[in-house]
Amino acid sequence: MNFGQRVINSRHSFTELEEDIVAWILKNKEEAATIKIVTLATQLYTAPNTIMRLCRKLGYDGFTELKVELKHELQEQVENETKRIFLRNFELIDAQRELEVVKLFQRYPKVNFFALEQAVVD
Repeated sequence: MNFGQRVINSRHSFTELEEDIVAWILKNKEEAATIKIVTLATQLYTAPNTIMRLCRKLGYDGFTELKVELKHELQEQVENETKRIFLRNFELIDAQRELEVVKLFQRYPKVNFFALEQAVVD
């Protein structure tokens, strides 16, 4: 279960301060995955114990486990985006046009390639 799902499952039992901490983590996932608990507590004007209680309420053994899960989620998002771009490139392939190009390559012993610009397609 990821962080967002844990928050949804426990949302009814949060105090106002815990809701603020969760909101900050959701808004700043990358920073939250690397920040020290003392630094986070200072930024949010609370005690590290409050953050630890929140972590336990969410089902984590501690803040470190929460950070590890956040890092994993962020890596998963990057992998999903990479996969989406990769699959999008396959969708752009025109099989008929590709066969015509292969036939042209086979017909000529030497082929020169020239590039004018690079384009990124979303």
